Amino acid sequence: MGKSLVSCFFRLRLTVYTLCLQVVLCFSPVGSALRVRSRKFPALANCTNIDWFHEWPEEALLSVSQKFLSEVDLLTVKCR
Repeated sequence: MGKSLVSCFFRLRLTVYTLCLQVVLCFSPVGSALRVRSRKFPALANCTNIDWFHEWPEEALLSVSQKFLSEVDLLTVKCR
C-alpha cells in the first residue's frame, strides 16, 4: 500500500469516528462545582444540550417500582 492510500484510509476512519462520536457528561448542579467547571470550560455550556432532571415525586417512584417489581418472580409476596 502506498502512503497516500494509508493516509486516505486514516482520514476516512477519523471522519467516520468524528461523525459517530457522542459524549455524555453528568454534573450535579448542587454546590459550586458546575459553576466552576462552566467558567473553566465555557464550551460545556455553549456547545452542548443541557437536560435538567428533577426529582421524581414519591408517588411516581412507588408506582413505577410496584409495576416492575410485580413482574419479578424472585421476590416473595411480602417484598412486593
